[in-house]
Amino acid sequence: MSQLIHHLREYHEHSKHYPGRYADALPFLDWDRQPSPFRHWGTNQVELPFCQGLPAPARGLYQPQAPQPLNLESLGGVLELAFGLSAQKTHEGASWWLRMNPSSGNLHPTEVHLVVPQGLSAGLWHYQPLHHSLEVRGLLADSQTLALAKAGLQQGVLVGLTSILLRESWKYGVRSFRYCQLDLGHALACLAAAAGLYGWECRLLELSSAAQSKLLGLEGPNWPSHENEEPEAVCYVGPRADLQLKDLETFPRWNLQGNPSALSSENLPWQPVEEAAQLSWFLQGWQLPKAAFSVGVSDTPGPLAETLIRQRRSGQAFVPGLHLNQEQFFSLLEPLVTNHPLTQLITRQAQLVIFVHQVEGLRQGCYLLSTSQQDLSEMQQALSSRFAFTPVKNNYNLWLVLLEPGDARALAKQAACNQAIASQSSFSLAMLLPSGTWDTQPWTYRLGYWEAGCLGQILYWEAERLGLRGTGIGCYHDDQIHEYLELSGNQWQDLYHFTLGLPLVDDRLQSTAPYGPNRNR
Repeated sequence: MSQLIHHLREYHEHSKHYPGRYADALPFLDWDRQPSPFRHWGTNQVELPFCQGLPAPARGLYQPQAPQPLNLESLGGVLELAFGLSAQKTHEGASWWLRMNPSSGNLHPTEVHLVVPQGLSAGLWHYQPLHHSLEVRGLLADSQTLALAKAGLQQGVLVGLTSILLRESWKYGVRSFRYCQLDLGHALACLAAAAGLYGWECRLLELSSAAQSKLLGLEGPNWPSHENEEPEAVCYVGPRADLQLKDLETFPRWNLQGNPSALSSENLPWQPVEEAAQLSWFLQGWQLPKAAFSVGVSDTPGPLAETLIRQRRSGQAFVPGLHLNQEQFFSLLEPLVTNHPLTQLITRQAQLVIFVHQVEGLRQGCYLLSTSQQDLSEMQQALSSRFAFTPVKNNYNLWLVLLEPGDARALAKQAACNQAIASQSSFSLAMLLPSGTWDTQPWTYRLGYWEAGCLGQILYWEAERLGLRGTGIGCYHDDQIHEYLELSGNQWQDLYHFTLGLPLVDDRLQSTAPYGPNRNR
Protein backbone atom coordinates (compact mmCIF):
# COMPACT_ATOMS: atom_id res chain seq x y z
CA MET A 1 0.00 0.00 0.00
CA SER A 2 2.93 2.33 0.68
CA GLN A 3 5.04 1.40 -2.35
CA LEU A 4 6.29 4.55 -4.07
CA ILE A 5 5.37 4.70 -7.74
CA HIS A 6 7.78 6.57 -10.05
CA HIS A 7 6.46 5.39 -13.42
CA LEU A 8 3.07 4.30 -14.68
CA ARG A 9 4.41 0.93 -15.72
CA GLU A 10 5.39 0.34 -12.10
CA TYR A 11 1.82 1.12 -11.08
CA HIS A 12 0.42 -1.20 -13.73
CA GLU A 13 2.63 -4.07 -12.62
CA HIS A 14 1.94 -3.35 -8.96
CA SER A 15 -1.84 -3.43 -9.57
CA LYS A 16 -1.93 -6.74 -11.46
CA HIS A 17 -3.88 -9.77 -10.29
CA TYR A 18 -2.28 -13.21 -10.38
CA PRO A 19 -3.71 -16.65 -9.56
CA GLY A 20 -3.29 -16.96 -5.81
CA ARG A 21 -2.07 -13.36 -5.35
CA TYR A 22 -4.31 -10.39 -5.92
CA ALA A 23 -3.43 -6.71 -6.02
CA ASP A 24 -3.34 -4.91 -2.67
CA ALA A 25 -6.69 -4.02 -1.10
CA LEU A 26 -8.07 -3.94 2.40
CA PRO A 27 -8.93 -7.43 3.70
CA PHE A 28 -12.39 -6.25 4.75
CA LEU A 29 -15.00 -3.65 3.79
CA ASP A 30 -16.21 -1.16 6.36
CA TRP A 31 -19.69 -0.61 4.94
CA ASP A 32 -20.35 2.23 7.40
CA ARG A 33 -17.60 4.21 5.66
CA GLN A 34 -18.60 3.52 2.08
CA PRO A 35 -18.37 6.86 0.23
CA SER A 36 -21.68 8.33 -0.87
CA PRO A 37 -22.35 7.88 -4.62
CA PHE A 38 -23.86 11.38 -4.78
CA ARG A 39 -22.14 14.71 -4.21
CA HIS A 40 -24.00 17.93 -3.41
CA TRP A 41 -22.81 21.54 -3.48
CA GLY A 42 -25.47 23.22 -1.32
CA THR A 43 -26.28 25.91 -3.87
CA ASN A 44 -29.32 26.92 -5.92
CA GLN A 45 -30.57 24.19 -8.22
CA VAL A 46 -32.31 24.18 -11.57
CA GLU A 47 -34.55 21.17 -12.19
CA LEU A 48 -34.01 19.68 -15.63
CA PRO A 49 -36.71 18.35 -17.96
CA PHE A 50 -36.60 14.63 -18.70
CA CYS A 51 -36.25 13.07 -22.12
CA GLN A 52 -39.80 12.74 -23.45
CA GLY A 53 -39.14 10.09 -26.06
CA LEU A 54 -36.84 9.93 -29.07
CA PRO A 55 -37.75 8.10 -32.30
CA ALA A 56 -34.20 7.04 -33.19
CA PRO A 57 -33.82 3.29 -33.93
CA ALA A 58 -31.21 1.04 -32.31
CA ARG A 59 -28.50 2.06 -34.75
CA GLY A 60 -29.23 5.69 -33.91
CA LEU A 61 -26.66 5.17 -31.17
CA TYR A 62 -24.02 5.30 -33.90
CA GLN A 63 -25.72 7.33 -36.66
CA PRO A 64 -26.19 11.10 -36.14
CA GLN A 65 -29.82 12.17 -35.99
CA ALA A 66 -31.51 15.41 -37.10
CA PRO A 67 -30.18 18.37 -35.06
CA GLN A 68 -32.46 19.76 -32.36
CA PRO A 69 -32.26 23.19 -30.73
CA LEU A 70 -29.93 23.34 -27.76
CA ASN A 71 -32.03 24.48 -24.82
CA LEU A 72 -32.81 23.41 -21.27
CA GLU A 73 -35.14 20.63 -22.45
CA SER A 74 -32.67 19.06 -24.86
CA LEU A 75 -29.75 19.50 -22.46
CA GLY A 76 -31.80 17.78 -19.75
CA GLY A 77 -32.50 14.90 -22.14
CA VAL A 78 -28.81 14.44 -22.96
CA LEU A 79 -27.75 14.48 -19.32
CA GLU A 80 -30.48 12.05 -18.31
CA LEU A 81 -29.67 9.53 -21.05
CA ALA A 82 -25.93 9.82 -20.42
CA PHE A 83 -25.70 9.98 -16.61
CA GLY A 84 -29.18 9.83 -15.06
CA LEU A 85 -30.75 7.12 -12.94
CA SER A 86 -32.21 4.09 -14.73
CA ALA A 87 -33.79 2.11 -11.87
CA GLN A 88 -33.95 1.52 -8.14
CA LYS A 89 -33.26 -2.01 -6.93
CA THR A 90 -34.41 -3.42 -3.60
CA HIS A 91 -33.66 -6.69 -1.80
CA GLU A 92 -34.35 -7.66 1.83
CA GLY A 93 -34.75 -4.07 2.95
CA ALA A 94 -31.68 -2.76 1.14
CA SER A 95 -32.03 -0.46 -1.87
CA TRP A 96 -29.64 1.09 -4.37
CA TRP A 97 -29.75 3.09 -7.58
CA LEU A 98 -28.65 2.05 -11.05
CA ARG A 99 -27.60 4.58 -13.68
CA MET A 100 -27.54 4.80 -17.45
CA ASN A 101 -23.73 4.68 -17.35
CA PRO A 102 -22.33 1.55 -15.67
CA SER A 103 -19.65 1.56 -13.01
CA SER A 104 -17.31 -0.91 -11.34
CA GLY A 105 -19.15 -2.21 -8.29
CA ASN A 106 -21.86 0.43 -8.90
CA LEU A 107 -19.57 2.89 -7.07
CA HIS A 108 -19.68 5.70 -9.68
CA PRO A 109 -16.49 7.73 -9.23
CA THR A 110 -17.41 9.94 -12.22
CA GLU A 111 -18.79 13.44 -11.59
CA VAL A 112 -20.18 15.78 -14.26
CA HIS A 113 -19.69 19.56 -14.51
CA LEU A 114 -20.90 21.93 -17.24
CA VAL A 115 -19.65 25.25 -18.56
CA VAL A 116 -22.58 27.05 -20.22
CA PRO A 117 -21.43 30.10 -22.24
CA GLN A 118 -24.62 32.13 -22.56
CA GLY A 119 -28.28 32.55 -21.61
CA LEU A 120 -29.94 32.64 -18.19
CA SER A 121 -27.98 29.56 -17.13
CA ALA A 122 -24.56 30.88 -18.19
CA GLY A 123 -21.89 29.73 -15.76
CA LEU A 124 -20.37 26.65 -14.13
CA TRP A 125 -22.76 23.92 -13.00
CA HIS A 126 -22.65 20.50 -11.37
CA TYR A 127 -25.02 17.78 -12.58
CA GLN A 128 -26.83 16.00 -9.74
CA PRO A 129 -28.21 12.66 -11.06
CA LEU A 130 -30.15 11.85 -7.88
CA HIS A 131 -32.55 14.75 -8.54
CA HIS A 132 -31.78 15.29 -12.24
CA SER A 133 -30.84 18.89 -11.62
CA LEU A 134 -28.04 21.39 -12.05
CA GLU A 135 -26.36 23.03 -9.05
CA VAL A 136 -24.75 26.40 -9.71
CA ARG A 137 -21.05 26.59 -8.88
CA GLY A 138 -20.09 29.91 -10.44
CA LEU A 139 -21.40 32.72 -12.64
CA LEU A 140 -19.47 33.94 -15.65
CA ALA A 141 -17.34 37.03 -15.18
CA ASP A 142 -16.72 39.36 -18.14
CA SER A 143 -13.19 37.99 -18.60
CA GLN A 144 -14.51 34.43 -18.74
CA THR A 145 -17.26 35.33 -21.21
CA LEU A 146 -14.62 36.92 -23.43
CA ALA A 147 -12.36 33.86 -23.17
CA LEU A 148 -15.21 31.52 -24.18
CA ALA A 149 -16.13 33.78 -27.11
CA LYS A 150 -12.50 33.89 -28.31
CA ALA A 151 -12.40 30.10 -28.09
CA GLY A 152 -15.41 29.90 -30.42
CA LEU A 153 -17.80 28.53 -27.79
CA GLN A 154 -21.07 30.24 -28.69
CA GLN A 155 -23.79 27.63 -29.24
CA GLY A 156 -22.77 24.50 -27.36
CA VAL A 157 -21.67 23.61 -23.83
CA LEU A 158 -18.57 22.10 -22.29
CA VAL A 159 -19.15 18.90 -20.31
CA GLY A 160 -16.34 18.08 -17.90
CA LEU A 161 -15.89 14.63 -16.34
CA THR A 162 -13.93 14.12 -13.13
CA SER A 163 -13.17 11.14 -10.90
CA ILE A 164 -13.39 10.81 -7.13
CA LEU A 165 -10.72 8.16 -6.66
CA LEU A 166 -11.81 7.36 -3.12
CA ARG A 167 -15.11 5.90 -4.28
CA GLU A 168 -13.23 3.05 -5.98
CA SER A 169 -10.17 2.73 -3.73
CA TRP A 170 -12.40 2.23 -0.67
CA LYS A 171 -13.32 -1.17 -2.13
CA TYR A 172 -10.72 -2.08 -4.75
CA GLY A 173 -7.51 -0.69 -3.28
CA VAL A 174 -4.51 -0.25 -5.53
CA ARG A 175 -6.33 -1.41 -8.67
CA SER A 176 -8.96 1.33 -8.36
CA PHE A 177 -7.31 3.87 -10.66
CA ARG A 178 -7.82 1.39 -13.51
CA TYR A 179 -11.52 1.12 -12.71
CA CYS A 180 -11.96 4.89 -12.59
CA GLN A 181 -10.52 5.07 -16.12
CA LEU A 182 -12.73 2.25 -17.40
CA ASP A 183 -15.73 4.08 -15.96
CA LEU A 184 -14.59 7.21 -17.78
CA GLY A 185 -14.62 5.31 -21.08
CA HIS A 186 -18.16 4.09 -20.42
CA ALA A 187 -19.26 7.62 -19.48
CA LEU A 188 -17.73 9.15 -22.62
CA ALA A 189 -19.55 6.63 -24.81
CA CYS A 190 -22.84 7.37 -23.03
CA LEU A 191 -22.36 11.12 -23.49
CA ALA A 192 -21.47 10.79 -27.16
CA ALA A 193 -24.45 8.55 -27.90
CA ALA A 194 -26.90 10.79 -26.03
CA ALA A 195 -25.57 13.89 -27.79
CA GLY A 196 -25.84 12.13 -31.17
CA LEU A 197 -29.50 11.29 -30.55
CA TYR A 198 -30.13 15.04 -30.39
CA GLY A 199 -28.09 15.65 -33.53
CA TRP A 200 -25.10 17.17 -31.75
CA GLU A 201 -21.45 16.31 -31.89
CA CYS A 202 -19.47 15.24 -28.83
CA ARG A 203 -15.80 16.09 -29.22
CA LEU A 204 -13.06 15.26 -26.73
CA LEU A 205 -10.97 18.44 -26.30
CA GLU A 206 -7.20 18.09 -26.13
CA LEU A 207 -6.82 20.25 -23.04
CA SER A 208 -4.11 19.81 -20.44
CA SER A 209 -5.19 18.46 -17.06
CA ALA A 210 -4.12 21.76 -15.47
CA ALA A 211 -6.41 23.68 -17.83
CA GLN A 212 -9.26 21.26 -17.14
CA SER A 213 -8.82 21.77 -13.42
CA LYS A 214 -9.09 25.55 -13.77
CA LEU A 215 -11.93 25.41 -16.30
CA LEU A 216 -14.01 23.12 -14.06
CA GLY A 217 -13.30 25.02 -10.84
CA LEU A 218 -11.42 22.18 -9.18
CA GLU A 219 -8.73 24.38 -7.66
CA GLY A 220 -10.78 26.62 -5.40
CA PRO A 221 -13.28 24.65 -3.31
CA ASN A 222 -12.77 23.73 0.31
CA TRP A 223 -12.45 20.06 -0.57
CA PRO A 224 -12.94 17.52 2.20
CA SER A 225 -9.65 15.82 2.93
CA HIS A 226 -8.83 12.99 0.46
CA GLU A 227 -12.09 13.58 -1.49
CA ASN A 228 -10.90 15.91 -4.23
CA GLU A 229 -11.97 15.39 -7.83
CA GLU A 230 -9.41 14.34 -10.43
CA PRO A 231 -9.72 16.16 -13.81
CA GLU A 232 -10.30 13.62 -16.55
CA ALA A 233 -11.91 14.89 -19.75
CA VAL A 234 -13.69 17.92 -21.20
CA CYS A 235 -15.99 17.46 -24.18
CA TYR A 236 -17.65 19.99 -26.43
CA VAL A 237 -21.32 19.10 -26.92
CA GLY A 238 -23.44 20.98 -29.44
CA PRO A 239 -23.62 21.99 -33.11
CA ARG A 240 -20.38 21.66 -35.03
CA ALA A 241 -17.97 24.44 -34.07
CA ASP A 242 -14.38 25.47 -34.67
CA LEU A 243 -12.84 25.81 -31.22
CA GLN A 244 -9.54 27.48 -30.36
CA LEU A 245 -8.19 25.46 -27.45
CA LYS A 246 -5.35 27.87 -26.64
CA ASP A 247 -7.89 30.32 -25.27
CA LEU A 248 -9.26 27.65 -22.94
CA GLU A 249 -5.78 26.72 -21.69
CA THR A 250 -5.53 30.17 -20.05
CA PHE A 251 -9.10 30.36 -18.77
CA PRO A 252 -9.55 32.81 -15.83
CA ARG A 253 -10.33 31.45 -12.38
CA TRP A 254 -13.92 31.19 -11.16
CA ASN A 255 -15.51 33.05 -8.29
CA LEU A 256 -17.02 29.86 -6.89
CA GLN A 257 -20.14 29.27 -4.85
CA GLY A 258 -20.84 26.49 -2.37
CA ASN A 259 -18.67 23.63 -1.16
CA PRO A 260 -18.69 19.95 -2.08
CA SER A 261 -20.35 17.63 0.39
CA ALA A 262 -18.25 15.17 2.36
CA LEU A 263 -18.65 11.62 1.10
CA SER A 264 -17.25 9.54 3.95
CA SER A 265 -15.17 9.75 7.12
CA GLU A 266 -11.61 8.75 7.94
CA ASN A 267 -10.84 7.02 4.64
CA LEU A 268 -7.17 7.27 3.74
CA PRO A 269 -5.97 7.58 0.14
CA TRP A 270 -4.05 4.75 -1.50
CA GLN A 271 -0.68 6.24 -2.31
CA PRO A 272 -0.02 4.31 -5.58
CA VAL A 273 -3.46 5.34 -6.86
CA GLU A 274 -2.81 9.02 -6.14
CA GLU A 275 0.63 8.76 -7.75
CA ALA A 276 -0.72 7.06 -10.86
CA ALA A 277 -3.23 9.89 -11.26
CA GLN A 278 -0.49 12.53 -10.98
CA LEU A 279 1.86 10.69 -13.34
CA SER A 280 -0.78 10.37 -16.08
CA TRP A 281 -1.93 13.99 -16.29
CA PHE A 282 -2.38 15.40 -19.80
CA LEU A 283 0.25 17.95 -20.80
CA GLN A 284 -0.49 20.97 -22.97
CA GLY A 285 -0.29 20.06 -26.66
CA TRP A 286 -1.20 16.37 -26.33
CA GLN A 287 -3.12 14.91 -29.24
CA LEU A 288 -5.57 12.07 -29.60
CA PRO A 289 -4.35 9.68 -32.33
CA LYS A 290 -6.81 9.71 -35.19
CA ALA A 291 -7.75 6.76 -37.39
CA ALA A 292 -10.00 7.13 -40.43
CA PHE A 293 -12.27 4.31 -41.59
CA SER A 294 -14.77 4.78 -44.39
CA VAL A 295 -17.08 1.90 -43.46
CA GLY A 296 -20.15 2.86 -41.41
CA VAL A 297 -22.47 0.80 -39.24
CA SER A 298 -25.14 -1.27 -40.99
CA ASP A 299 -28.83 -0.94 -40.19
CA THR A 300 -30.19 -3.82 -38.15
CA PRO A 301 -33.55 -4.38 -36.40
CA GLY A 302 -33.95 -3.73 -32.72
CA PRO A 303 -35.70 -1.60 -30.09
CA LEU A 304 -35.43 2.18 -30.05
CA ALA A 305 -32.04 3.55 -29.03
CA GLU A 306 -33.53 5.23 -25.97
CA THR A 307 -34.96 1.89 -24.86
CA LEU A 308 -31.55 0.23 -25.09
CA ILE A 309 -29.99 2.99 -23.01
CA ARG A 310 -32.62 2.74 -20.28
CA GLN A 311 -32.74 -1.05 -20.01
CA ARG A 312 -28.97 -1.67 -19.98
CA ARG A 313 -28.00 -3.83 -17.03
CA SER A 314 -25.04 -6.01 -16.07
CA GLY A 315 -25.71 -9.74 -16.17
CA GLN A 316 -24.90 -11.59 -12.95
CA ALA A 317 -25.31 -15.12 -14.31
CA PHE A 318 -26.05 -16.66 -17.71
CA VAL A 319 -28.21 -19.50 -19.01
CA PRO A 320 -26.04 -22.02 -20.91
CA GLY A 321 -27.11 -22.78 -24.46
CA LEU A 322 -27.21 -21.45 -28.02
CA HIS A 323 -28.88 -18.03 -27.71
CA LEU A 324 -26.84 -16.25 -30.38
CA ASN A 325 -26.18 -17.14 -34.02
CA GLN A 326 -23.21 -16.17 -36.13
CA GLU A 327 -25.07 -13.46 -38.08
CA GLN A 328 -26.06 -11.76 -34.82
CA PHE A 329 -22.53 -12.23 -33.54
CA PHE A 330 -21.08 -10.44 -36.58
CA SER A 331 -23.64 -7.63 -36.35
CA LEU A 332 -22.83 -6.85 -32.71
CA LEU A 333 -19.08 -6.82 -33.43
CA GLU A 334 -19.45 -4.35 -36.30
CA PRO A 335 -19.88 -1.15 -34.20
CA LEU A 336 -16.67 -1.96 -32.32
CA VAL A 337 -14.42 -1.47 -35.32
CA THR A 338 -16.29 0.69 -37.83
CA ASN A 339 -16.54 4.45 -38.24
CA HIS A 340 -19.18 6.28 -36.19
CA PRO A 341 -19.31 9.25 -33.77
CA LEU A 342 -18.52 7.26 -30.64
CA THR A 343 -15.26 5.99 -32.08
CA GLN A 344 -14.04 9.56 -32.65
CA LEU A 345 -13.40 9.69 -28.90
CA ILE A 346 -10.89 6.85 -28.82
CA THR A 347 -7.55 5.86 -30.33
CA ARG A 348 -9.04 2.85 -32.18
CA GLN A 349 -6.09 0.60 -31.46
CA ALA A 350 -7.77 -2.17 -29.46
CA GLN A 351 -7.29 -5.77 -30.55
CA LEU A 352 -10.04 -8.07 -29.29
CA VAL A 353 -9.23 -11.65 -28.31
CA ILE A 354 -12.61 -13.41 -28.42
CA PHE A 355 -13.38 -16.79 -26.87
CA VAL A 356 -16.45 -18.18 -28.62
CA HIS A 357 -18.24 -20.64 -26.34
CA GLN A 358 -21.77 -21.06 -27.71
CA VAL A 359 -22.59 -19.31 -30.98
CA GLU A 360 -24.76 -21.19 -33.44
CA GLY A 361 -22.95 -21.74 -36.74
CA LEU A 362 -19.52 -20.75 -35.40
CA ARG A 363 -16.79 -23.07 -34.16
CA GLN A 364 -15.72 -22.94 -30.55
CA GLY A 365 -12.32 -21.40 -30.22
CA CYS A 366 -10.18 -18.31 -29.84
CA TYR A 367 -10.63 -15.52 -32.42
CA LEU A 368 -9.00 -12.17 -33.04
CA LEU A 369 -10.83 -9.03 -34.22
CA SER A 370 -8.73 -6.15 -35.57
CA THR A 371 -9.63 -2.76 -36.98
CA SER A 372 -7.71 -3.15 -40.25
CA GLN A 373 -5.66 -5.51 -42.38
CA GLN A 374 -2.50 -3.70 -41.26
CA ASP A 375 -3.34 -4.23 -37.58
CA LEU A 376 -4.08 -7.88 -38.28
CA SER A 377 -0.70 -8.32 -39.98
CA GLU A 378 1.10 -6.67 -37.06
CA MET A 379 -0.69 -8.94 -34.59
CA GLN A 380 0.33 -11.99 -36.61
CA GLN A 381 3.93 -10.95 -36.04
CA ALA A 382 3.35 -10.35 -32.32
CA LEU A 383 1.46 -13.54 -31.43
CA SER A 384 2.57 -17.14 -31.28
CA SER A 385 3.38 -18.86 -34.58
CA ARG A 386 1.11 -21.75 -33.57
CA PHE A 387 -2.00 -19.67 -34.37
CA ALA A 388 -3.59 -20.29 -37.78
CA PHE A 389 -5.04 -16.77 -38.43
CA THR A 390 -7.80 -18.33 -40.57
CA PRO A 391 -10.09 -15.59 -42.00
CA VAL A 392 -13.74 -15.83 -40.98
CA LYS A 393 -16.11 -15.05 -43.84
CA ASN A 394 -18.75 -12.45 -42.95
CA ASN A 395 -20.90 -9.75 -44.57
CA TYR A 396 -19.78 -6.93 -42.27
CA ASN A 397 -16.23 -6.23 -43.49
CA LEU A 398 -14.84 -7.50 -40.21
CA TRP A 399 -11.14 -8.33 -39.96
CA LEU A 400 -11.91 -11.45 -37.94
CA VAL A 401 -9.70 -14.55 -37.85
CA LEU A 402 -9.78 -17.87 -36.03
CA LEU A 403 -6.58 -18.26 -34.05
CA GLU A 404 -7.17 -21.68 -32.55
CA PRO A 405 -10.24 -23.96 -32.44
CA GLY A 406 -11.31 -25.70 -29.25
CA ASP A 407 -13.18 -25.31 -25.99
CA ALA A 408 -11.72 -22.26 -24.23
CA ARG A 409 -14.27 -22.00 -21.42
CA ALA A 410 -11.84 -23.13 -18.71
CA LEU A 411 -9.24 -20.57 -19.82
CA ALA A 412 -11.80 -17.75 -20.00
CA LYS A 413 -13.04 -18.54 -16.51
CA GLN A 414 -9.58 -18.86 -14.98
CA ALA A 415 -8.38 -15.63 -16.57
CA ALA A 416 -11.45 -13.77 -15.24
CA CYS A 417 -10.55 -14.49 -11.61
CA ASN A 418 -12.45 -17.79 -11.86
CA GLN A 419 -15.79 -16.05 -12.44
CA ALA A 420 -18.30 -18.44 -14.00
CA ILE A 421 -19.92 -15.70 -16.08
CA ALA A 422 -16.88 -15.71 -18.37
CA SER A 423 -17.44 -19.36 -19.32
CA GLN A 424 -21.22 -19.83 -19.15
CA SER A 425 -21.84 -17.07 -21.70
CA SER A 426 -22.14 -17.08 -25.47
CA PHE A 427 -18.66 -15.58 -25.71
CA SER A 428 -16.16 -13.61 -23.66
CA LEU A 429 -13.27 -11.44 -24.74
CA ALA A 430 -10.12 -9.67 -23.64
CA MET A 431 -9.13 -6.22 -24.91
CA LEU A 432 -5.46 -5.73 -25.79
CA LEU A 433 -4.28 -2.12 -26.01
CA PRO A 434 -0.82 -0.85 -27.00
CA SER A 435 1.36 0.20 -24.07
CA GLY A 436 4.57 1.25 -25.78
CA THR A 437 3.87 4.97 -25.25
CA TRP A 438 3.20 4.82 -21.51
CA ASP A 439 6.75 5.84 -20.64
CA THR A 440 7.03 8.81 -23.02
CA GLN A 441 3.37 9.92 -23.20
CA PRO A 442 1.94 8.76 -19.87
CA TRP A 443 -1.55 10.15 -20.53
CA THR A 444 -2.00 7.38 -23.10
CA TYR A 445 -2.43 5.09 -20.08
CA ARG A 446 -5.76 6.78 -19.44
CA LEU A 447 -6.66 6.76 -23.13
CA GLY A 448 -6.18 2.99 -23.36
CA TYR A 449 -8.68 2.38 -20.58
CA TRP A 450 -11.09 4.93 -22.03
CA GLU A 451 -11.05 3.03 -25.31
CA ALA A 452 -11.69 -0.25 -23.52
CA GLY A 453 -14.57 1.28 -21.55
CA CYS A 454 -16.10 2.79 -24.68
CA LEU A 455 -15.99 -0.58 -26.46
CA GLY A 456 -17.50 -2.22 -23.39
CA GLN A 457 -20.38 0.26 -23.48
CA ILE A 458 -21.09 -0.58 -27.12
CA LEU A 459 -21.14 -4.27 -26.20
CA TYR A 460 -23.66 -3.53 -23.43
CA TRP A 461 -26.04 -1.86 -25.90
CA GLU A 462 -25.57 -4.52 -28.56
CA ALA A 463 -26.34 -7.26 -26.05
CA GLU A 464 -29.60 -5.51 -25.12
CA ARG A 465 -30.47 -5.09 -28.81
CA LEU A 466 -30.35 -8.87 -29.22
CA GLY A 467 -32.31 -9.64 -26.04
CA LEU A 468 -29.15 -10.67 -24.20
CA ARG A 469 -27.05 -9.06 -21.49
CA GLY A 470 -23.41 -8.11 -21.08
CA THR A 471 -21.04 -7.79 -18.15
CA GLY A 472 -17.79 -5.89 -17.94
CA ILE A 473 -15.08 -7.75 -16.01
CA GLY A 474 -12.37 -5.68 -14.35
CA CYS A 475 -11.10 -8.54 -12.17
CA TYR A 476 -8.85 -10.78 -14.28
CA HIS A 477 -5.39 -12.32 -14.07
CA ASP A 478 -3.50 -9.82 -16.17
CA ASP A 479 -0.76 -11.98 -17.62
CA GLN A 480 -2.74 -15.16 -18.21
CA ILE A 481 -3.99 -14.03 -21.62
CA HIS A 482 -0.48 -12.77 -22.45
CA GLU A 483 0.92 -16.19 -21.67
CA TYR A 484 -1.71 -17.98 -23.72
CA LEU A 485 -0.99 -15.73 -26.71
CA GLU A 486 2.78 -15.92 -26.04
CA LEU A 487 3.01 -12.14 -26.14
CA SER A 488 6.43 -10.89 -25.15
CA GLY A 489 7.71 -7.44 -24.22
CA ASN A 490 5.66 -4.43 -23.16
CA GLN A 491 3.98 -3.45 -26.41
CA TRP A 492 0.54 -4.80 -25.49
CA GLN A 493 -1.41 -5.11 -22.25
CA ASP A 494 -4.72 -6.73 -21.40
CA LEU A 495 -6.89 -3.88 -20.02
CA TYR A 496 -10.49 -5.17 -19.83
CA HIS A 497 -12.59 -8.31 -20.15
CA PHE A 498 -16.22 -8.61 -21.19
CA THR A 499 -18.75 -11.42 -21.46
CA LEU A 500 -22.20 -11.70 -23.03
CA GLY A 501 -25.09 -14.16 -22.89
CA LEU A 502 -28.70 -14.82 -21.95
CA PRO A 503 -29.19 -13.57 -18.38
CA LEU A 504 -30.43 -15.72 -15.55
CA VAL A 505 -32.92 -13.39 -13.84
CA ASP A 506 -32.87 -13.15 -10.05
CA ASP A 507 -36.53 -12.79 -9.05
CA ARG A 508 -35.55 -11.82 -5.50
CA LEU A 509 -34.53 -8.37 -6.73
CA GLN A 510 -37.33 -5.87 -7.21
CA SER A 511 -36.95 -2.99 -9.64
CA THR A 512 -38.81 0.31 -9.72
CA ALA A 513 -38.57 3.29 -12.04
CA PRO A 514 -36.39 6.21 -10.90
CA TYR A 515 -37.54 9.73 -9.99
CA GLY A 516 -41.08 8.58 -9.07
CA PRO A 517 -44.01 10.89 -9.86
CA ASN A 518 -41.64 13.68 -10.93
CA ARG A 519 -40.57 11.67 -13.99
CA ASN A 520 -42.90 13.46 -16.42
CA ARG A 521 -42.65 16.98 -15.08
